[in-house]
Amino acid sequence: MLGAQMAAVHMSMLNYVDEFARLDHTPQPQQEMADRAVNKLSRTFATLVGALKHYRTGGEQKLTVGQVSVSDGGQAIVGTVNQAPRDVLPEKTPNATPALTDARQTEMEMVGERKRKPVPQRRRHADD
Repeated sequence: MLGAQMAAVHMSMLNYVDEFARLDHTPQPQQEMADRAVNKLSRTFATLVGALKHYRTGGEQKLTVGQVSVSDGGQAIVGTVNQAPRDVLPEKTPNATPALTDARQTEMEMVGERKRKPVPQRRRHADD
């Protein structure tokens, strides 16, 4: 799909470049229109190339360091370093705001559950 879009944008851009070249001695507004069209189409093509590269590489970025110099007293790690992904929302945050509840409200009725009659409680007498 991206390849088809890139081909269509490229062909349109070439048509406007050709038109721009033929409009060498024509009025100014037509030249400006062709110039703007070529500019927009070339930026669109560059964006599509970036999207295709992102799709093909899986969005991963790779960094290769060629030379490392460490001064006296400095520390360095030489080798492959993998960073564990950070949790977006930790399970327990110490400064998290507690959930607000209203003790004056009754419990929400459970849908699809039979209503039960309350069970009477026996009161204890002092002589029990």
